[in-house]
Amino acid sequence: MFIQEGYFKNIFNTVRDAILILDENMKVLSANRSFFSIFKVDSANTIGALLYDLGNGQWNIPSLRMLLEDILPKNDTVDDYEIKHNFESIGHKTMLLNACKIVAKKNEPR
Repeated sequence: MFIQEGYFKNIFNTVRDAILILDENMKVLSANRSFFSIFKVDSANTIGALLYDLGNGQWNIPSLRMLLEDILPKNDTVDDYEIKHNFESIGHKTMLLNACKIVAKKNEPR
């Protein structure tokens, strides 16, 4: 059963945790309202951007690169990966990240 896109977006935008959906090149495909609110960014400067370039390069975090480029490719999911980082715009944050690979079959929407 396929969940309609509008239904998914409603759920996606009501989750209080920040959510990002990235493509295989680490470009942001989508982000929920909580991401924009917590990290004080807007969709115009986020959607389509390389994750590591967000916030004038504030997301170019070595431990985040390790998660996305080394750890996640070898695993289907990663839970509670801790990253501590000082963002210029919002200060120090400790993030517990959960990540998973989503692979769309050919001719299926992501």
